[in-house]
Amino acid sequence: MFGLAGRRISSIGFCGLFGFLGISYFFTGNLSHLFAFSFFAFFSFFVLGKPKRDTFDERTRENVQKAASIGFMIAAATIFMLGFLVANFDVLKELVVIICVFGWVAAWHAYAISFWLFERA
Repeated sequence: MFGLAGRRISSIGFCGLFGFLGISYFFTGNLSHLFAFSFFAFFSFFVLGKPKRDTFDERTRENVQKAASIGFMIAAATIFMLGFLVANFDVLKELVVIICVFGWVAAWHAYAISFWLFERA
């Protein structure tokens, strides 16, 4: 998947550990540290690397497309929610970053989990 062998793509999931660097926001107050929580999206690569490591047939291609559409809908809903909140309310910068991080992580995890479920069926 993604042009990489399954084992290599699963090992990218360890980059998700960098998400714990976001905890430093609560000590420093630096807004850029809050965005480090987006590294949690890399944990989805543990799920993406497991099914069908060797074969990439037509069924797998269809499952990738179906899973990507689910992840896209979550990302689109997050962008809509962010735009709506910023346009209609006086929101904190921290809330904007949290919504962005949540949307990014949720979209990747929804893609990975839905792909895994489609492959199991």
